[in-house]
Amino acid sequence: MSVWFADVTWTSDGSRVVDGVYSSAAEKKSDKTFGLSSFLTIKPSEWISDRVFTCKATEQVEAACSEEDKSAKAESAKQANATLLEALATAEVVKAFNEWEAQKAQNAMFRSIMNYLHRVETVLFFVAASRNADLALHLEAAEALSKLFFAFDRMKYKRLWPRYIADMHDLRTNHPETWKELEAGNLSVTRNDIPFVSIGADHACEHLNKQMKVHSGLIGISNNANARQRFFMATPELSCLSREFKSQFGIGTAGKNT
Repeated sequence: MSVWFADVTWTSDGSRVVDGVYSSAAEKKSDKTFGLSSFLTIKPSEWISDRVFTCKATEQVEAACSEEDKSAKAESAKQANATLLEALATAEVVKAFNEWEAQKAQNAMFRSIMNYLHRVETVLFFVAASRNADLALHLEAAEALSKLFFAFDRMKYKRLWPRYIADMHDLRTNHPETWKELEAGNLSVTRNDIPFVSIGADHACEHLNKQMKVHSGLIGISNNANARQRFFMATPELSCLSREFKSQFGIGTAGKNT
């Protein structure tokens, strides 16, 4: 089933209105179309003053995914992402959420659920750091994860993770050039400028390795040091050659390995 998305915004005198706005989720109708409702609550004084309010629905997310031209799709995705971030910042979502959490903090069950959600949030922050190649967020999330490794008694992680964090911070002083490269976005592998699509270096290596794997995998290579060294030195180049050869004949690499 297809899903419809739209960004609903209210404006007045050219300024975005965020207080008193409620928008429902999209619902599928019997005629196979989608619809949603958006309501705005205003003060009596604003009603009497004949102040003009405008509601606008834009299909930026859907349009970004339906563009046929790759360059147009990338630009649409960036614009949709910027609009979403602007809306979240304007509405002060984080501040409102923190205030709501403080109001409910007296309930023991609520505190238990929020404790779990904050743990999940920490993991998502770490993933977001890789997706955005954000070194500062990567280290901040890594330090938060370190506490969880100790809390859940993950022996190897709680022993090695603090050392990893310390070594990363040490780069700023002892290896400033490396630190600048990481800070500039080379923490992750990025192939285009669309937001939130970068991947970690280990993940990128797996993409390259996938090009060279056969149906049964690389059996026995982990026990042969020379084979491993040759494989990891040659695989990136062989992977590029394989991808370029397949692209000449319109053969994709997203399907089953051959």
